[in-house]
Amino acid sequence: MSTIVAITGEFEKDNKQSEVTEIEGGGIGVGTANVSPEVMKYQPLLEKYAQKHGLDASYVPIMMALMMQESGGRGNDPMQSSESKCGSVGCIQNPEASIDQGVKHFKDVLEKAKYDLKLCLQSYNFGGGFINYVMKNGGKYTKELA
Repeated sequence: MSTIVAITGEFEKDNKQSEVTEIEGGGIGVGTANVSPEVMKYQPLLEKYAQKHGLDASYVPIMMALMMQESGGRGNDPMQSSESKCGSVGCIQNPEASIDQGVKHFKDVLEKAKYDLKLCLQSYNFGGGFINYVMKNGGKYTKELA
């Protein structure tokens, strides 16, 4: 297992692999997550598709933690991104296609959530409609809204 340090809020990636450091006091919460070797092997693809979709590489550790939560890096759809592409489970049967779609979906919900990382992560799981729900109910993510 490798450890990913994730900080919600404003952050930047240090020059060290899979290490994120807080800047400008923007962190809402700090935590570590053990990610499996199965997830670690996808780091280069996450970096490739982050660059393709114009997503800052500092989000790669967050997406690795997300992948760990979604699938542990196992299966043909390690980002569990079929639902965001075709509205149902199982339409993606290739890990690289899953990562491509997962990174695209992550970026889309991150932008729609106005870079509120907690809202982004919850919306990745619940679907983009959750952002609309939050905006209509105070405009800020809370556990109560989830």
